Order: sequence, then C-alpha cells, then structure tokens
Amino acid sequence: MTDLQVQELKQALEQGELVLFIGADLPPLLTGVPARQEIAADLARRHGLPASDSLSEISALIQEGSYRRDLITALLDAYGTAQPTYFHHAVLWLVQEHGLRNIVTTTVDRGLELACDAKSVLYTSIVDDTDLEFADASALRIFHLYGHIQRKDRLVITEDDHAQLLNDSERNAMLAAIRLLFRQNTALFVGYNPRHPDFKFLLEGRSGQALIRRAFVVWPPASEQERRMWERRQIIILASDPFHLTEVPEMAAIERAKDHRVMADVPEMRRDADLLDADNSRSFESIDAEASRQPREEPQLSLDTLRIDAAAPERVTLNQAFVLAVAVRQPDSPLLQESDLDVVRSGEAQVFVRSDQ
Repeated sequence: MTDLQVQELKQALEQGELVLFIGADLPPLLTGVPARQEIAADLARRHGLPASDSLSEISALIQEGSYRRDLITALLDAYGTAQPTYFHHAVLWLVQEHGLRNIVTTTVDRGLELACDAKSVLYTSIVDDTDLEFADASALRIFHLYGHIQRKDRLVITEDDHAQLLNDSERNAMLAAIRLLFRQNTALFVGYNPRHPDFKFLLEGRSGQALIRRAFVVWPPASEQERRMWERRQIIILASDPFHLTEVPEMAAIERAKDHRVMADVPEMRRDADLLDADNSRSFESIDAEASRQPREEPQLSLDTLRIDAAAPERVTLNQAFVLAVAVRQPDSPLLQESDLDVVRSGEAQVFVRSDQ
C-alpha cells in the first residue's frame, strides 16, 4: 500500500465520499461470530451431506430437502446472540469521528447495530426498498445486502437466493442506491475474499456495475498476478488495512486476561475506554500517562492466509489408532501427499502472526 493510496482513502473519508463494504470473511476472533465455513460444515454433518466450505452450496442442498427452517435456525443459533466486538466499535469510530455515513455489508448479524445502540448513534438498517424510503437522511445507513437475522424473509443464503436478489422488485431501489454509492464514492472492502464467487457477483453484476471511482480491497494473501488482474478493473488490492479496523485481534485476549494492558494506539484513533474490561474505570488520559512512564514495545499482529492440508486413511477401525497427517502450508504449495493416506482435504486458514515470531 503506497502513501498515495492511503492519502486517497483518507481524503475520501474526510470529504464524506467513502463507502465501507464489510464482507463475511473476517475471522471469528474479530467479529465474534462463526465463520461461514464452520456453519456450512456443521450443516453438512447434521444432514449427512457431502462436506463443503461453501455455505451457499450446502444451503442449496438443504433447501432442496425442504429444510430451510432448519437452515434459518442454524443461522439464528450462530448469529442471534452475537455481541459487538472491538471491530464493530472501530468501525463506529469512523462514523463518530469522521462522519462515515454509508456501510454496505453481506454479514447477517447485527453487531454494528448493537454497537450503535451502545453509543446512541442514530442509524437505519436497510434490507429492502421500504427501509430505504423511510431512512433518516441524517442517520448512518447500514445496507444489509443479504438481509439480517431479524428479517428472515430477506435472508440471501442459497445460490437461488443470490440469483433472485437482482430481480427482487422490492429491493430495486436499494440496489440502485448501492450502485449510486459505488459510482459516486470510493469503496473500501474489508473482510471480503476477492476469490469468492460473491465478490465477482457484486462487482460484475448489476449491484456493482459502472464503477467510476477506484475501489480498494484489503486482502493480504492476494498474489501479484491477482493484484495486476484486479487493478485492470480499477480494483486495488491492499496488503494492509489503512484504518486498522481488522488489525486488533489482541483485544479478546486482553479482555480475558483482565490485566488492563495498554494497547498500542492506532494512528489518529482514540480508543474508547469501555472497550477494555467493564471494570476498568480509568480514563485513557491516565492510561496514556502510565504508559508514558513505563514505555514498552508491544509486538504487532498481522493477518495472513495459509493452507491446512489433512490426509487420513480411507477406512479406520473403531478403538484402533490410525495415522492422521496435517500440514500447514502456503496457499500455492503442492498438496499434501502421504502413502496409505488416500483421503486428503485442504482449506484456507487465517492466521494471526506476531512480529516477534
């Protein structure tokens, strides 16, 4: 990420011309909700379906069996009790301190709304044209492109749901508003894997057509070839998050340890004191003063994507030990191969790496 790109994004934010797009590919440690792959695997096991990392594929198979109610129940179990995390409050900082007014998301939880409620920030959740029509012009607009759990009739889950979205007469105005946002503003995508079919659907379908301004996508694992390919389409792949929204996974560990350690400040960001433990009543001024008296360098964390391969025998015997081979590799490394272990499965894994490791 170059200084000019950072400057372009910050300028768009300060001028009220930045749209934040939040995808569903952020790690659970940041969002507080299970990854889509976990839900897909659980549903596949529950219904005896072939294993798949694609929630839309598994959902389509379940729907064919008339189990959509069970599908909705699984999503409610996964997302219904989710609470806002530091990520949601960091996004809210962009709203409160820099006037961010439009967020588009494909997540179906309401972490952002709950964070807004906690801070008394006025917002409107938009899942269809009626919501858009009655949205407060002065409020933050949160476009739930795939619906959310409190609007079960608007959830976009299966492949059929995705196809029908573009032809839904009750969401035409909402999709038009999102297209207009993309045309008139700079878009920043976080938590969205550009390799996912959904991403091409968003950018190449009607919902993302005619991008005039450049869009930026935070995705560190992208290869140089992918970066060049997307750049030809005016999509800039960033190796790091310019606003540090996704680079604070240590918050969960801090809350669990309850040791009130001071986190390294995100540049130009003042963190809210209530994001630390609820019992911590010290002001940030006193924390900063203490930190200045006892300076120390905290290791930085970065997000990387690796690949996990697992190989097992085709058949095993109950109560008898067997060999299971597991390898953690770079995404473009050769697939694991072990003699006598014929069943091989592979999938991406998001890993947080400390700078001192």
